[in-house]
Amino acid sequence: MPALKWSDAAMNACVDHVGDLGPKGERGHVGTDGSTFKDRLKRYADFGRGAENLHFGADTDATGVIMGLFIDDGVPSRGHRTHLFGDFESVGGKTGAHETHLKQMVCLDYLTVMGAPGSPSGSGSGSGSGSSSSPSSDKYADQYAKFRAKKLPPPPVEDYARMQSHVHHRRAGDTATKTVTWTFTLRNGKEEVYSKVIEETFGPK
Repeated sequence: MPALKWSDAAMNACVDHVGDLGPKGERGHVGTDGSTFKDRLKRYADFGRGAENLHFGADTDATGVIMGLFIDDGVPSRGHRTHLFGDFESVGGKTGAHETHLKQMVCLDYLTVMGAPGSPSGSGSGSGSGSSSSPSSDKYADQYAKFRAKKLPPPPVEDYARMQSHVHHRRAGDTATKTVTWTFTLRNGKEEVYSKVIEETFGPK
């Protein structure tokens, strides 16, 4: 298996994700702006296939992070391990502070450039809780990506000291839902929580 090349594009995509999730204490492959790893990679490169691994916790060093992803304990699909040994050309990563999950997160993005052997003609997409990869065929992939990118405005709460938002996407076949939850910490110390759910069914436009 050939060694992976370093990718500044993949690194920049990870810089965006760590800079987004870390200060907010969020986790997952979807950014607080609704972006998927594919969306973030597309900001910096044209690619055929891609994947993402995330690790949370400052309880180990760089070697320990990679070993943890390789062992992939508690993940039945062994998705992290699959990405480590996947047929990708390049990798880029970023480590940064995290507000809640053991104070640190690591992001690794893998990619194969457009037109490379084994690469589909279009860009991939995907999501997950710890590892995320791009399926080779999905007739609703573009519509789903646009749905995920939709931004919902927060409720008109005034006089708050802090706001946190959490976005959750769920898809079953041609139907997807987006749930956004906003938690406001008011200046008097109290919290107010609001949520909104939207649903869309994909098909010919």
